[in-house]
Amino acid sequence: MRVCKKCLNTCDHPFGLSFNSENLCLGCITNLETRNFDVSKLAELCARIKASGKQCNYDCIIPIRGDADDYHVVSILLKYKLRPLLVGVNSYFFNDIGWTNLQNLQTHFDLDMEFLHPNMQKYKDLVRYSFAKYDDIYIPFQFLFHSFVKVVALRRDVKYIIYGENQPTEQTGNFSNFDYPEKSQWFHENFDFRNFTLNDFLGTGSNWGESDLGMYRYPDHKKNYPRGVFLSNYIRWDSISINDKMRQFGFIAQKQSRTYDCFHRAGFSHYYEIHDFLRHKKHGYIKVRDHLCRDIRMGHISREEALDLYDYYLGLPYNFESFFNWLGVETIGQEWLFSHKIKASPMQYPTAPARNRFLEHLYKGSEPVQSYLSFYKGVYID
Repeated sequence: MRVCKKCLNTCDHPFGLSFNSENLCLGCITNLETRNFDVSKLAELCARIKASGKQCNYDCIIPIRGDADDYHVVSILLKYKLRPLLVGVNSYFFNDIGWTNLQNLQTHFDLDMEFLHPNMQKYKDLVRYSFAKYDDIYIPFQFLFHSFVKVVALRRDVKYIIYGENQPTEQTGNFSNFDYPEKSQWFHENFDFRNFTLNDFLGTGSNWGESDLGMYRYPDHKKNYPRGVFLSNYIRWDSISINDKMRQFGFIAQKQSRTYDCFHRAGFSHYYEIHDFLRHKKHGYIKVRDHLCRDIRMGHISREEALDLYDYYLGLPYNFESFFNWLGVETIGQEWLFSHKIKASPMQYPTAPARNRFLEHLYKGSEPVQSYLSFYKGVYID
């Protein structure tokens, strides 16, 4: 298997990955572009966004999950005097830290927000189905989240949707930053929807058809689609450095069980347990590798230190109990899942690597949380 000589990337990445003749992956090559951003381009972009929203209540939409990245996007756009609308969807995976971060994002910056609470029974049923058929618990949320954001943008006639990081560019160099790739319908289908249409995903075996899942269906609106813009095509997206600064706005980091990055998906408990296990099952690696590759490129950690950390996280045991309790899986169902879907090898309980100042700083003020806080309030819309 081909391995990048600079970062830890191999050719098994789900986005696809190529290498040059010197065995440097395209993710590392593309990262070199970020040293040469023209700051005037962002000002020009924001001027266009502002002009497009003159006849609307909002200049743009920011899709949110309550991440530190969301705080960063908001803080940048407000510096340019834009009027964003926050739009999100309840994944029902939040713990108390996640809800605190989400609500603080809105109240600290004093912004309007549209937030969808989908029918929980239907949503959980789709998660069970996706887990059993596709080894993936996240596809239903991806359909719902991105479709709802587009629906709100079309209904309000907002011309721009602003995202933070372009992961296929930052992680694997699928695009050049200077091509300014946008989050189009094609992009969603290839990178967010796992190459499925909703009809493909439902296939046979689901209790629901497309007619039952109106809000999950990407809107069929061929004209005047809002433009999905990535800020990481305009500014250097050094996640660890920028996310650490978001503490000043009240963002709460969470010490994770499966990565050292306490900012990414803080308060989103499933992400580094069942979701990470399934990633390893399908693609042969765990999420912390993406974080380590990113931070090697940004100069935060050496390749040798990164290899030690990756081996450590790779050997940690998983905790599925909270997820199964949330999903309502009975004992017999859990036995079936462990027999057919979760064939975990024995864990090694590795010795924790020596901490360096970089990791100690990240963990400062961050507490581990494994519980789920199901949110039953609000109006269900479907």
